Amino acid sequence: MLAVSGAGVASFLRFAVPPQAGAAGYPKVQLFYSDGSPVLASKYRFSSSSTDLIVFNYPLDNEPNLLLNLPAPSSVGVGPNKSLVAFSAVCQHLGCTPPFISYYPPGACGSFNNGAAFIHCVCHGSSYDPAVPAPGGGATLLTGPAQSALPQTLLQWDPSTDELFAVGSVGPAVKGHTNTLVGGDVVPATIMLEAPQTPTQQCPV
Repeated sequence: MLAVSGAGVASFLRFAVPPQAGAAGYPKVQLFYSDGSPVLASKYRFSSSSTDLIVFNYPLDNEPNLLLNLPAPSSVGVGPNKSLVAFSAVCQHLGCTPPFISYYPPGACGSFNNGAAFIHCVCHGSSYDPAVPAPGGGATLLTGPAQSALPQTLLQWDPSTDELFAVGSVGPAVKGHTNTLVGGDVVPATIMLEAPQTPTQQCPV
């Protein structure tokens, strides 16, 4: 297991005691790439084998999410292949954020999770299955020390335009927030994805 200090501690402190602002409800916001072009579901730029971290904030400006392209259709996925999903990028254990929590494509760690894709946080070893919804919503917890599912940000695909929107959240509250809608400023009407980041990865032990 990887011991993280410095940036990991700063990441935790950022989300441990957020300001008590918030949003009245979940806004519907369109997703755009960092170059200003809209995210089109049928032409999503990142494959299911990519480990690049594609991060956007929603519904508050201090609640980062991972936008993922799963390798197979999912009951919680959207788009023409039902493969696009988004989950909180704040680990439910102590609040570590990217690059320490990230997506591992199928087979990345041998037989872990039966060779299926998963989300893993190297700070303390918590991992989640983005293809299996937990009771009450979110990505099912695979390994602790986290004790709850990873919140899911709901996406909506408009097949007439191919555009992608963030529209809500299910599962537990984002770590460090008593309610996912409380503890930060609401995001603007359109969201720019951050430039792809390189994750810090280590297979679960």
